[in-house]
Amino acid sequence: MFRRTFATLALGTAALLAACSTTRVTGTWSDPAFTPRPLTSVMVVGVSKEQTARRLYEDQLVQLLAERGVRAVPSYASVPADAGAFADPQRLEAAARAAGVDAVLSSQVRGVDQQTTVVPGTVGMMPGPWGVGWGGFYGRAFYQPPMVTTWTTVRIESLLFDVKADRTVFAVTTDSDAGSGAQDRIIRELSQLVVDQLAAKGFLRAK
Repeated sequence: MFRRTFATLALGTAALLAACSTTRVTGTWSDPAFTPRPLTSVMVVGVSKEQTARRLYEDQLVQLLAERGVRAVPSYASVPADAGAFADPQRLEAAARAAGVDAVLSSQVRGVDQQTTVVPGTVGMMPGPWGVGWGGFYGRAFYQPPMVTTWTTVRIESLLFDVKADRTVFAVTTDSDAGSGAQDRIIRELSQLVVDQLAAKGFLRAK
């Protein structure tokens, strides 16, 4: 089961770097047959071919989990950065078991959605001192060009795999509004949301 679970982890994209102002939870799932218990140790996996994004995310999440009393280790310390590392479940399994962790927490980009809205332009007359009624002699024509707004939403799925139970026991999906220059913000927001959701479901001890 461990192999099948991590075989589905495709390589992430640079979209993880692009998120900007807001990140929100869009869905959660818990294994109804599994009784949550506070984690004691976990390996954090940021599935991305962008190694800077991977390291920043893993370090941020490791720090937040450590503040909750969890021994957390980043996967980049033991899982190679080559393209095949995430696609090979045996390598991930070996790394997790060698680290002696209770669980593996992985996050990866699942989709990128781009939307565009257009507000049509307008043409009209601005009245002069004597109003528009004088044939426009004292008025001025104006043109308001169309306004085009494009935004991107990045969907990220985070999974908690329990090593002893040998299956995924929790999942949370988040959407982030994307923009340029917001790498630190998405990493910070996503990490905090994941930790908050784990705590709400009983996987972390109360502060």
